[in-house]
Amino acid sequence: MEPAEVRDEQTMAVYPIRTVAKLTGVSEGALRSWELRYQVICPARTSGGHRLFSRSDINRILQIKHLLQDEGIGMAGVRSILAGQGTANHG
Repeated sequence: MEPAEVRDEQTMAVYPIRTVAKLTGVSEGALRSWELRYQVICPARTSGGHRLFSRSDINRILQIKHLLQDEGIGMAGVRSILAGQGTANHG
């Protein structure tokens, strides 16, 4: 394996959207919306276009869920908070 291909467990995109939905309790539809409409997550894509999420993506999803549901912050506020943390989208 070449050094450019070496990735740690946190950044390896291996979880399909169905698994992420089960792990996080966030629906597949919401995950798609968070990606396409709000651009707060940016999963990797397979050559066939299927979304693959890393452990870091899952942690970000759980953070977004917490801000929305537990803190009562709207998506505009969530985007501001995430931007303020310096957690730019990756992909």
